[in-house]
Amino acid sequence: MLGQIIEKLASPWVEYNQRQLINDAFRNAPPIQRAVDVGCGEGSYSFLLLERFPNCHLLVEVDVNRKRITVAKQRRIDSRLSYVIANTYALPFRTSAFELAFSKDLLHHIQKPAEGLKEMNRVSIGEVVLVEANRPNQLMLLWTKYFNHQHLTWSQLTKIISRASLKLKSSKQIQAYPLDLLLLPIKNPMMLVWNLFALIVLVSCNLPRLSKIFLDILSFASEPAFNVANVVRLKRINQSK
Repeated sequence: MLGQIIEKLASPWVEYNQRQLINDAFRNAPPIQRAVDVGCGEGSYSFLLLERFPNCHLLVEVDVNRKRITVAKQRRIDSRLSYVIANTYALPFRTSAFELAFSKDLLHHIQKPAEGLKEMNRVSIGEVVLVEANRPNQLMLLWTKYFNHQHLTWSQLTKIISRASLKLKSSKQIQAYPLDLLLLPIKNPMMLVWNLFALIVLVSCNLPRLSKIFLDILSFASEPAFNVANVVRLKRINQSK
């Protein structure tokens, strides 16, 4: 019950920040018609990607978890969306099938991130855009400690890119706050305090202007990119290599 109340209060805040993330990540991106979201989870970014790329006529959502794909199908109904249950290491698509391969917070969850990255590059004729939580951010340390989310430092992420035999084309760091408010870890006092603090902020910062002010304060007070550490664009490589 409490989780549902918080989720309702949080919705405008979460959507605002997720939209900011997508808009900042793809600020100067050219139009695309075919894209794949690898490790899509429950499809939180599918609608926003289609909103950002209105000419996209196919967005394939991919996840290895059948339950999450089921939830994603229920959350977003759009003829341009397609859903596939597949492993990151063996994407069931032909080489160069998409103009964009997108992934958010996937690499720190898989055992062989470089291999997954190679596969994303294989299916993309254009770019691979990665968004990964920034481990040095002070608030991210709570997730690292209590939920065992081993978020990546910038150094770790660049090493993964190198091991995948790819080159960094561009990068940026973004302050955004898409919180997972369904988790209320009562047994973890630090996380409980944070969630109570977040609830107060959510109630008072639903308006984009107030939300931006709050994010600006966070940008000044903390390491960059809370929840979004690095947006990485990768140069296309010769598939024979």
